Amino acid sequence: MGVKINQATILDSLSDGLMFAVGNTGLNEQESAVTLGQVKDYVDADKAQVAFTGSYLNLTDTPNLEAYVLMTTLNQNYYNRNQVNQLIGGITGPKFVKVEELPERGENNVIYLLPQEGGGQQNIFDEYVWLPDGLIYEKIGSTQADFDNYYTKYEVDLLIPSVGNGTITINQGGVQKGTFTMNQSGNTVINLDEGGGTQVQSDWAEKDPTDPSFILNKPTIPYVSDVQITINQGGVNKGSFTLNQGNATTINLDSVSQVHSDWNEDDPSDPSYIENKPVIPTVNNPNIIIKQGGVTKGSFSLNQSGGATISLDSGGGGGTQSNWKDEDSTSMAYIQNKPGTRAFTVTYEDQTQETIEFYVKDSVVSNQFIYFENTYNGQNTVSLETSIMGSPTSGTYSTSVEYSKDGQNWTTMNFTAGTTQTITLDSGEKVWFRNDSGKWNYFDSSKYYVTTITASQNHIVGGNIMSLIDYTDMANASMSKGCFAKLFEDDTKLTDSSLLSLPATTLAEWCYYGLFSNCNSMTTSQTELPATTMADSCYKGMYSGTMITTAPILPATNLAYACYNLMFAGCVRLVNPPSLPATTLAVECYYQMFSACRALTTGPVLPAKTLVGNCYGGLFENCTNLNSVTTYADDISASYCITLWLDGVAASGTFHNLGNATYTSGASGIPSGWTETNQ
Repeated sequence: MGVKINQATILDSLSDGLMFAVGNTGLNEQESAVTLGQVKDYVDADKAQVAFTGSYLNLTDTPNLEAYVLMTTLNQNYYNRNQVNQLIGGITGPKFVKVEELPERGENNVIYLLPQEGGGQQNIFDEYVWLPDGLIYEKIGSTQADFDNYYTKYEVDLLIPSVGNGTITINQGGVQKGTFTMNQSGNTVINLDEGGGTQVQSDWAEKDPTDPSFILNKPTIPYVSDVQITINQGGVNKGSFTLNQGNATTINLDSVSQVHSDWNEDDPSDPSYIENKPVIPTVNNPNIIIKQGGVTKGSFSLNQSGGATISLDSGGGGGTQSNWKDEDSTSMAYIQNKPGTRAFTVTYEDQTQETIEFYVKDSVVSNQFIYFENTYNGQNTVSLETSIMGSPTSGTYSTSVEYSKDGQNWTTMNFTAGTTQTITLDSGEKVWFRNDSGKWNYFDSSKYYVTTITASQNHIVGGNIMSLIDYTDMANASMSKGCFAKLFEDDTKLTDSSLLSLPATTLAEWCYYGLFSNCNSMTTSQTELPATTMADSCYKGMYSGTMITTAPILPATNLAYACYNLMFAGCVRLVNPPSLPATTLAVECYYQMFSACRALTTGPVLPAKTLVGNCYGGLFENCTNLNSVTTYADDISASYCITLWLDGVAASGTFHNLGNATYTSGASGIPSGWTETNQ
């Protein structure tokens, strides 16, 4: 190579402990390889033989410097096997992340899935990776499947060669009996040979099992001779009943047995005797006096010939005409159970007015008023209790309500704070309530006065709840703060409230707070709560502690502070929760909404992207059978927004994370035994 080397060069190399080959045999001949240490030993042993100056070409047994240079080059530019295995072992697979838009700066080893722009199909994504050297994204592919190089079923069918009609020969005992043909059109043809004895009639008497006419599994029919049965009545021969082998049935009745029944026959052995004849008492001609208000009005006569005579006196006030306007119940002209009336004033174009009175049954109108119906087989006591909540617990408050058992006659009931009024109902009886004061409960700055209605035995509630505010105009009656709070609280005998209408669409603060709280016999409730304008704590604890299995529909999308707070807490039989369509949340809006709903297995979908303070706090706490939750949240940074929301749920389940939020493991994130999926 023309390379020159002196002793200093060799000694410097010796200190590196490297190995190089001597001679001209090359690197592959290991017997020629020596270490620089061996060269140093050789030099030290006989330095006199080594020229310290002069030309390298004058030296003998010089090392192969070409091999040294090659080895150094390999070490600098190539990996050995161990180094390659270490590098391969350190490689980790890429992570797929679904995004709505690419981050400003990406991460290594991540494939970003971006929805395909203008894509006509759902769930089609373009695949991008981040190139750190160029600080840019590069598209590497798409999730859309390409079937250009695949055959369709139609194309495969064209490639399958045509199969001719197949014919199968039918043999029995080595003898051809016919053919079985299936052609390309899908038709099947069975041809049996006419000859060869294959088409024969079955023979009941044939006993040879190899004969084609032999009948397999033939039943054994016993022989029965002609049977004659004698018909008797009261020990007297009335005729005969004959069943012969020719399958003919003959009934012969003696002529003496056919007689007419005789009402007067007392001999039970006689054919004309009538058994179980009723006893009809003899009644003299009755004469019944007709009276009204103690005054005889006529008579009613029923004679033995079956005729009835009604005679009304012409005098004595019996002919008094009824008078619609007579209000004296003792008067003969008074009309009992008269239907109620409704008067309307009509103003005409010329400003003249006329009052028109319509006659309608009060009972029909009253069906719209709120009512209690006794479903207990016995007497039931309805209690109305007025209490004071807040501080101080004393105060002056009075209100009243009208009630009726027939929908026509109304009685006023007055309330004062701390009192209880009762009404007794017989089995199946109803009591209606109505009020036109504009409010039911009363709230002031420090306390509120609440009237609760309960009953001692099983009952249902129905009608329009707004009749407790203004029964004269229920459609336009407006709610006030706490107006129906605790109305049926602790009514443990209320079984069904599905007939009770809650029609208001604009709510007030605390208006339905604890409405059915602890009604632990109630299994059925409203199908929908139509309100769309919410207010603070409006539904708080409304159904808590009931036994309903299906929640009412909740259409509201504009929420308010604590509006659904504790709404279904402790509903241990709830299996069908309501949909929660709102995407904009309010503080504490769903706080502990389903806590302790132990029968609930799948929570409602949570579509909101951005959470707010304590909105989902304790949402499914102690729902011991809950195993599926779906959420679209992207931002869960708000204070306490998911604190203990999945505390006490099932040990295993599926968390459908369809948003971009990242959750910790545990009761305030994703339970440790659950599986997270983005589907």
